[in-house]
Amino acid sequence: MRIRLFLIVAVGLLAIAVYTFPMWAEYVYGEEVVIDSPMPGLAPEQIAKFERLPQNVQNAYLELNEVAPSLARALVQARIAGDVPVPPENQAMPQSIGEPTVLTRVPLAEFELTYQEIPLVHSSSGTVAIYQMPDDRLL
Repeated sequence: MRIRLFLIVAVGLLAIAVYTFPMWAEYVYGEEVVIDSPMPGLAPEQIAKFERLPQNVQNAYLELNEVAPSLARALVQARIAGDVPVPPENQAMPQSIGEPTVLTRVPLAEFELTYQEIPLVHSSSGTVAIYQMPDDRLL
């Protein structure tokens, strides 16, 4: 009778330990353990942000991850990092020989590329400014 009770309690404790493994695993291994990561190498908070991306964008990054994992991880980290403040010493525009002329400010939604299609991992949104330099270069 005591052996049966001992086995039932032992199996129950084992089941609880397996079920709660993600909660106590970091204490055993000394670092946070990520289970079932869609993109290996991302921190847990980055995985949550990655999973909030649209499904077609996630699929594009996962396809890239099969070919070039380090590039895919770097692109995902850059995409989910948000706005990164520019240091003050890099905010000022360098002086040029002649001042550039702003040609136009076009919303990217209206900006069409007829010669190529932009892959999802390189997509963007916002506005673009086209500058004409004194030597007629366009930036």
